[in-house]
Amino acid sequence: MTTGAQRTVPEGRARSLFGAGHPPFSFIKEVIMELTDVLTAISTVGFPIVFCLIMFWYLREESANHKTEMLDLKNVIAENNTILASLKQLIEDRLGGND
Repeated sequence: MTTGAQRTVPEGRARSLFGAGHPPFSFIKEVIMELTDVLTAISTVGFPIVFCLIMFWYLREESANHKTEMLDLKNVIAENNTILASLKQLIEDRLGGND
């Protein structure tokens, strides 16, 4: 009985599986290199993408808050205009008419 370490792949068999000049299982090294490239791309490009998504969410929330604030401000200005109009009318009545 032979163990896995003692078994060898015949040279012709290795060439037919992996192409000429490639040792057996060299594709594993290539896959690991590609995986490393992908992880490097994620680490260099992933942070800006995540940060952009966070900024998008933040700006969306700020826009909604700003809209609410502007509606409140609009209502306050409308109330102030009403009060100023009644104050103007009161002053005109007290001073005795339109001059």
